[in-house]
Amino acid sequence: MTMKDTQESEPPVYIKLNRVGVTGIKKTIIRKKDGQYNVLLADIKVFIDLPSHKKGIHMSRNLEVTNEIIERAIGPEVEDIELLCIAIAKTCLMKQEATRAEVEMRADYSLPRVTPVTKMPTQEKYELIAKAVAWRDGDNIKVRRSVGAVAEGLTVCPCSIESVQHYVTENFNIDKDIVAKLPLSSHNQRGMGTLIVETDEDERVEANDIVGIIEDAMSSPLYEVLKRSDELKVVVDAHRKPRFVEDVLRMMVKGLVEKYPDLSDTAYVRAQQENFESIHRHNTYAEKSGFFGEIKEELNGNGNNS
Repeated sequence: MTMKDTQESEPPVYIKLNRVGVTGIKKTIIRKKDGQYNVLLADIKVFIDLPSHKKGIHMSRNLEVTNEIIERAIGPEVEDIELLCIAIAKTCLMKQEATRAEVEMRADYSLPRVTPVTKMPTQEKYELIAKAVAWRDGDNIKVRRSVGAVAEGLTVCPCSIESVQHYVTENFNIDKDIVAKLPLSSHNQRGMGTLIVETDEDERVEANDIVGIIEDAMSSPLYEVLKRSDELKVVVDAHRKPRFVEDVLRMMVKGLVEKYPDLSDTAYVRAQQENFESIHRHNTYAEKSGFFGEIKEELNGNGNNS
């Protein structure tokens, strides 16, 4: 007895759907980068588009493809998880009646760090983001790949520092030039930065570089463990580099351009910064997105700054 293929039957309404698929796929992936191993528990989403004349997609095929690609990759260690996303997206297109496929992976991972003074080794946690979109272009398949990261850091409010400088100058009769050199108090925030870069298939941006760009944009990195001398340096350095949420976001984007000046103009950048306020009940947020070429023009003073 032949089972009816319900997915191939007529839908009640003829409307094309942009993304249909599965979410919450959990897979263990071993990532080897610069001699360091990370065991990633990846959260994966796999989507394809659905033509108007079909009732549904074959969900199990997306899962089969994901299992097949990842199991094949676990032998030799994976270096770039966006390459896994590309392989899954391309294979989904070949196995399904679809014109577009999209795969996204997110996973926590750690990088080795040392504290600033005592040089004590630590592991700091970040979120790794990878994505691939594949689509049919005649007889060919084209791909856009994305890589990104989420990292936390310390930020110090510039406005409060200026207020304290004015207060000290006025009330303690100290020369303002001396006051300007002192790491005076301010209120702090723990900030969370996100930076994602989308490129053509043959371009590559390194996730570890993105983590560094995000951390450098803030007043100071964060450390899981600090001895007293480390803590002093973090606090002093942060208060000598005060930044608003807007400052952090702009420095993040600037840092990307400086690190990857030859990235194609069609690369697309998404940057976000959220600061968790210490003296307010609300948080602060800033966002920038746009094509890399347009962002470079802005930084060179030739863009649309209105």
